[in-house]
Amino acid sequence: MADAPRFLITRLSHVGDCVQTIPMAVALRRQWPDAFIAWAVEPDSAPLLEQHPVIDDVLVLPPRWFRSPAKWPALRRRLRSLQAEVSIDPQGLTKSAVLGWLAGARRRIGFRSPDGRELSVQLNNELVLRSVDNCVERYLELVSKLGVAAAPVEYNLPVDSASEHAVAATLAGLWPAAQVGADRRFVVVSPGAGWRSRLWSNERYAAVAYHVWSRFSLPVVLAWKGDSERAMANDIVEAALRLGATVSVAPPLNLVELAALLRRAHLFIGPDSGPMHLAAAVGCTCIGLFGATRWQQSGPYGEQHVCLQARYQAGSSRERRAASNDAMLEITSDDVIAACDRLLA
Repeated sequence: MADAPRFLITRLSHVGDCVQTIPMAVALRRQWPDAFIAWAVEPDSAPLLEQHPVIDDVLVLPPRWFRSPAKWPALRRRLRSLQAEVSIDPQGLTKSAVLGWLAGARRRIGFRSPDGRELSVQLNNELVLRSVDNCVERYLELVSKLGVAAAPVEYNLPVDSASEHAVAATLAGLWPAAQVGADRRFVVVSPGAGWRSRLWSNERYAAVAYHVWSRFSLPVVLAWKGDSERAMANDIVEAALRLGATVSVAPPLNLVELAALLRRAHLFIGPDSGPMHLAAAVGCTCIGLFGATRWQQSGPYGEQHVCLQARYQAGSSRERRAASNDAMLEITSDDVIAACDRLLA
């Protein structure tokens, strides 16, 4: 490889998956300090990448681009302007692999089946058979093909001072200092998830919030995105307040502000989701709840976290997405409370 190779990463979505891919970009920069690293991504995840110090260019894809052939010529010109020599496709789908092909990258690295799906195994011309489970390590295997040396996993998410000050002011207004102590330690619960089959029970979250408050005097903040998650957060708060816990709903937060909140939190509790992986990336210890995904693959990276799974909801991705949340509900509130005691005692 040249001293200043040009890379294109095509991890398009979702937030959690993009967070898990960031250590791969950091590893490329560590190996080639003068490299050019571009990242093609859909709009939801772009804010996390646009200020990242190892990424030189973020190509935000237009809405519904893949199903809109009229948008392809302009997109191809934009991709070609990157002059990428190597494209890296952690997503393993036709729509992610085709971007490397449109960019004209000579080397197009992706996964072999089953992690390489659809037409990605034809569009990518250097295929890697993964040998590890965890997604962070799996994505790093892609760049090991380039000779990237093994090193500690790093996210290096930038700290946005405006967001940090805004979140600090929000927290100061949630609870009197005398109530929560001068250090203002707190727990974040984020109950939402992209699949219905990943959701747990609002009543059980409330029971956990009460336990965290009654035993450890730690208040709970409910993080959310969108109307349905806001309704879930409100239900959990109402139930927890009836029990006597100190718990609050966070204001609307963008991804950078959520990172600032999680950076201050003592513990995160929630299902397999973008916020869980973002919490791990900024150094917050996690209790992750798993049903429709395997914790060995999708768990937060690091030995400090606790992953709870009573049963795996087997089936294809489509079947697991459409399934009920019965597997999640086999995780009891006592299971989560025991994990809290283990991490907070």
